[in-house]
Amino acid sequence: MRHNVTYVWGHLTDPVGVIHHVAYRSAPIPGGGLRAWKEESFERETASDYASTHPAPMAMTWSHGEDIGRVVALERRDDRLYAVAESTELTPDDLQHLADN
Repeated sequence: MRHNVTYVWGHLTDPVGVIHHVAYRSAPIPGGGLRAWKEESFERETASDYASTHPAPMAMTWSHGEDIGRVVALERRDDRLYAVAESTELTPDDLQHLADN
């Protein structure tokens, strides 16, 4: 039996397929200051743009990088792509912080 597993579920993409990425960056500047900026980008991927089959289980990654869990179910329904994932890396508080940003 596994303990401390956080389950995540929801839709990955909708019929329009707009994906909004936001990243906050910073860099030190001479004199001890800090330059900060926000980068935003938009992409478009509808549910039908995703492959019809995937390996199972599939890695759940943070921004297509670090593994933070695994996707255990995918379903395409009503022009949307839904997923269920589990993570031992994230807590519900971590997810709330991500949702607030």
